[in-house]
Amino acid sequence: MHATQSDSSAVIALEEALHMMYQGEENTAKLAERAGMHKTELQQVFCDFVASRPLDPDVWQKDIEMSWPYIT
Repeated sequence: MHATQSDSSAVIALEEALHMMYQGEENTAKLAERAGMHKTELQQVFCDFVASRPLDPDVWQKDIEMSWPYIT
């Protein structure tokens, strides 16, 4: 299924926008517009969102997909 112009301009909730940013799925400026807020305001909220999620130091061990330099 491909996203259409109307799909990409749909209004989204702040929590959904934050999760999309966290996963690197969408452009910040476009998400801010869809969430109905200014880009810098969304960036500030996102900083708090990321800070509230501590990183697991062993998260790399859960990776199962081979990547560079092992793929030639």
